[in-house]
Amino acid sequence: MHKYLFLAFLYLPFHVSATSSPYRGGEVSIELKNNKPCFYINDTQQKGIFNLVILNLSQDSTESWIYENHFENSYPTKTNCILLTEKNFSNFNGLKENTLYSATLGGLRKAYNKDFCVQKSSGKLVLQDVQGTKCSDIKPSFWENLKNFFK
Repeated sequence: MHKYLFLAFLYLPFHVSATSSPYRGGEVSIELKNNKPCFYINDTQQKGIFNLVILNLSQDSTESWIYENHFENSYPTKTNCILLTEKNFSNFNGLKENTLYSATLGGLRKAYNKDFCVQKSSGKLVLQDVQGTKCSDIKPSFWENLKNFFK
């Protein structure tokens, strides 16, 4: 009896960690270029067909936009990120301030995700993090603070 109980406790942590995240690839990175969100991943080894879906997470919203890739050789990187524009996303009509959005980029085997918000400050777009169901300012890391200190 004790042997089975011990084996059950050993199995539990492995089972929980194996099912903890539906996005095995990690996080989508988002930067602003020309005052527009630009999406990419840091995994430069990913190649093949992928989609990028931007979804409005507001209750009762059906708003979403899709970027479909059928010809590119690799996933978007920091130098060739995908701008959120009318040209890249059909029927895109702009992001709403203080609204939660989800960006999911992936193919058949691996997906990357990031929830985000935007707001305008002095006419410029500002990216925000999502904390639960609220938008919050992105807090700079220690290294970013240090870098900004020496600018």
